[in-house]
Amino acid sequence: MNKKIILTASVLCFFSASVGYSFAQSNLIGSYPSFSSRVFTPRQPLGKDDFSASRYKADVDKYIQKFEDYSAAAKNDINDIERKEAQAEREVDKVIAEYRRYIMSIR
Repeated sequence: MNKKIILTASVLCFFSASVGYSFAQSNLIGSYPSFSSRVFTPRQPLGKDDFSASRYKADVDKYIQKFEDYSAAAKNDINDIERKEAQAEREVDKVIAEYRRYIMSIR
């Protein structure tokens, strides 16, 4: 029985690490994707010819654009999270106010 518990706990820990899930308090499922995990990082070409230089410039420009897209999406995510957190706070404040009115009405 103890072996089954240990095996189950080990599998859960391994699975959570493999999908990037943390047992810390979070509302996200898994971890937020890093920029470097989503894009190809341009490498300096070996050649010094015009074609290599123009291809490298195109790769760097694409990399910068991908960053700008990632950054804009991250800011949208932050704004959405802040909006939802503020909405949750308003809902809690409403419940607290209703509770206080109730308590005052029975005194």
